[in-house]
Amino acid sequence: MRRWLAPFGAVLLGLPAAHGQPLNDYIIKPGDSCAGIAARIFGDGRQWRRIGEYNPEYCGQRQRVLLPGEILRLPWPGEGKAAPTSEVPPTAPEANPPGADAQVTTVVRRVEARAPDAPDWQAAARGTDLFRGWRVSTGDDSLAELTFRDTSILTLRPNALVIVYGQSARSTRRPTGRAKLERGALKTRLAELAGKLTVETAAAEAELGQGSSLVAVDAAGASLVANHDGVPAVVTAGGSRVEVPAGMGSKVEKGHRPTAPRPLPPAPARLGGAREVANGALLDVTWSPADGAAGYRVDISRGLDGAEPVAAGFVEGASRFVMPMPPGRYAVTVSTLGADGFESRPSEVWRVAVGPAEVALPGGGVGPVTSPVPTGARLVPPPGFRCGVGAPADGPVLLTRAGNVDVVCADDEGPLPGARVRVEAVRARVVDFPRRLKRGQPITLKLRLESKAPLPAAIALAGPPALAFDPPVPLGGGEFQATFRATGSVQDATIQVLAGDAEISHFTLNLKLPGD
Repeated sequence: MRRWLAPFGAVLLGLPAAHGQPLNDYIIKPGDSCAGIAARIFGDGRQWRRIGEYNPEYCGQRQRVLLPGEILRLPWPGEGKAAPTSEVPPTAPEANPPGADAQVTTVVRRVEARAPDAPDWQAAARGTDLFRGWRVSTGDDSLAELTFRDTSILTLRPNALVIVYGQSARSTRRPTGRAKLERGALKTRLAELAGKLTVETAAAEAELGQGSSLVAVDAAGASLVANHDGVPAVVTAGGSRVEVPAGMGSKVEKGHRPTAPRPLPPAPARLGGAREVANGALLDVTWSPADGAAGYRVDISRGLDGAEPVAAGFVEGASRFVMPMPPGRYAVTVSTLGADGFESRPSEVWRVAVGPAEVALPGGGVGPVTSPVPTGARLVPPPGFRCGVGAPADGPVLLTRAGNVDVVCADDEGPLPGARVRVEAVRARVVDFPRRLKRGQPITLKLRLESKAPLPAAIALAGPPALAFDPPVPLGGGEFQATFRATGSVQDATIQVLAGDAEISHFTLNLKLPGD
């Protein structure tokens, strides 16, 4: 397969025609017509009939409106009148490096992909290869990150649909990635050595270079291009071309020219901290309100440069964002949304560490660290973490003493936010015991457990060798019926109450059998 960078941003892929003449795929861009394409490719708009020979449904006797993103099959320039050399590559196309045009490198919740010839969407996993014409879609609360071969990165926000058109290169140019945004918004990140990235929409075309930019399609179909930093972006529509410097944005309504660059809203300042609150570990971020803000967007990622996004949210009428997060370290940025729809550059990155949120309850299940847990609970650090009482420790920590326990955790980067766990004692009381005992016969007692912490659904009892307990039967309300057999009398025998392999309580049993 061969490809070259066609004039005015059109991408043609060299493929042999059935009759021996090479044919190419031409991706229709905004404002294209059959005559216009013929004028650019063949140098004569009257040669639109040549296009119709290969594409009768588009440029036949009944021409129809060409929609951006659709594909025409065209012969190589050369037959008939030649196109101007400034618009036709002077040399043969170079071979494209093997492999996918892009790859899905991050998936948050439901992300789908569809090949050009596939009838149905399929779930996209991290590592999914994307080739020319593949579509990628995100859901209501989903995010995706696509990485092109030249390391250009697209981050798809919720409810976005993108068509990947791959990359083309000429020997005198760096590779140029290309994609079409049909709905939603995407953010681009291009490293210094990466080529350019062209993003098409139904209203415009944006050529983006080194740095970060945001391209969005609003509910009315208008396109917004915000250049957050780096080299100027170039927005083309309606025959006009506008350069958008860093810190500026341009809007293009369908059928109109791009607006002159306008300043983006100011970024929020003074980010606040994360803290532990009820029901688990929450990421809690605050910032100073920005003038004229219609709302704010919060982006949470693993990488300091925004790589590996994990969550995002929108805040309206407030300057605080709270979200439950699993333990780990995150990079948080906040952007201002202006009344005109433009989004500011992100705030400075604030590194947030979120500590463990749960402990393993005796007998099974988990509980939040901010709710009372019974004695016998275990603090089980997540992978990569060390947690302990007073100081980090390796492995699970058994909580045996009632009272407030300060949990301290750390990972390879250092300490994490701690938590105070309230450990509640479990009291065991015998509430019913037979008055008359017979040697060799089973003995049944009723036991009640009391605690401010959640109680296990099943327990076991263990005592001296003279007593053999069957598994207690739960009666509800913290009560259990226990049956055991005794081979001899016992005095002040300590009976352990176990949940799983952890002792949660104990009680004393005095037993005198007849004949002793």
